[in-house]
Amino acid sequence: GLNQVLDAFVISVLAVAVWLYHWWAIRADGQLADREQAAQLAEITVAVVDGGEGRLGRIVVDKLRHDLPGLQVVPLGVTSQAVAAMSGEPFSAAGIEAANYIIGDWQTFSRSDVESAVDTSPATKFVLPISNGTWQWVGVGRQSAGDYAAQISRGLQQAIEGEAVDFAGGPDATTVAGIALGGLLFLCIAGGLLVAGINLF
Repeated sequence: GLNQVLDAFVISVLAVAVWLYHWWAIRADGQLADREQAAQLAEITVAVVDGGEGRLGRIVVDKLRHDLPGLQVVPLGVTSQAVAAMSGEPFSAAGIEAANYIIGDWQTFSRSDVESAVDTSPATKFVLPISNGTWQWVGVGRQSAGDYAAQISRGLQQAIEGEAVDFAGGPDATTVAGIALGGLLFLCIAGGLLVAGINLF
């Protein structure tokens, strides 16, 4: 009867209210987390080293600045083309002294004018397995520069947060829980509205 319809309507309204509160709380927590992360990132320096034409380095630099605003990104070019492409500085040992992380491809890191400086640095190194000529990487598929940049960004975020680095990525536990909760709330709302509709007829 009418009471059942009202009950179903009240349940639906409560479910909507709970969902809206949950959404607002997540958004507020997210904004606070963003501010805290920006402050943390401001203390972290990442050197991006490119020994080629600078295209790969530029893509990585842009991706890091987009995904991790506040991060201190230092583009270092071993060649004049790379310096120009990345709007960076010429590579030097002094340029990576303050770096917490150093990013570059294996060919750049193996250059005689780069290897010793990178090898002696205590920074964590992220090495790109770029295939070239007669050198091929076993077990590593060829990927685009954008894919490499996305994996570096993801791995860097994990490393900064103290997590195990997994370049392949995937949704974390918080994301999965949020999706599950959102799905349950949707089912509650839909169920309440369905019951109300059935009782009207």
